[in-house]
Amino acid sequence: MSEKIMQWRKITESDPVPRDGSPFAICREGEPDSIECGRYDPYKSFNYDEVEGGLYKKTEYIAYEWSGIDNMHRATHWMPLPPPPEDKSDEPSEGKAAIEGVHEASKP
Repeated sequence: MSEKIMQWRKITESDPVPRDGSPFAICREGEPDSIECGRYDPYKSFNYDEVEGGLYKKTEYIAYEWSGIDNMHRATHWMPLPPPPEDKSDEPSEGKAAIEGVHEASKP
């Protein structure tokens, strides 16, 4: 598996944000509170335009493109996100031990 490079990249025509559905972060240069995470997720909708004599033509359009991102139009940089942590449900964790301890303590 290839590792994604975790650094901010300027959005350009030669280096656009991913449009394959993979998650990424965006931000606007000089605005540290502008970070958003999301992905390209086009939603198609339809219009029915009258052509003549009561006949209509169905026209498809993309109603919105971005899932989780409100300010794509203001973004200047993007960065790929790392993959989520692996499922280690077989390994004991502090959280599981704490929950099991609560359950044991509550038994009469």
